[in-house]
Amino acid sequence: RNGLAPLYGDGARFTAANIASHLGVGAGRSIAAAATRSVIEGTSFGDNIIATLPDVLAQTVVDVVAGVVTGRGGYGNSESGMAIRAAKDAVRGDSLDPP
Repeated sequence: RNGLAPLYGDGARFTAANIASHLGVGAGRSIAAAATRSVIEGTSFGDNIIATLPDVLAQTVVDVVAGVVTGRGGYGNSESGMAIRAAKDAVRGDSLDPP
């Protein structure tokens, strides 16, 4: 599966690439917001970009933390990700095989 996956909930993935993708999407959103604010208000584009950076970082961190806290984060379909899921299921007593 390629593309941007959620950081929590169904289909979530905690891979470095997916987290970086979320940061990239947030950065793109910041650029658009800063450009719009600069045109409408006549303020500095650079100042507006700097003002939006904490929001980008905070939203990504909140998404990752939500996945960890709810236990619904994903570790991808790599061999190590599958091993992590299997270990977590074993600790919880969940069976890997349907009844």
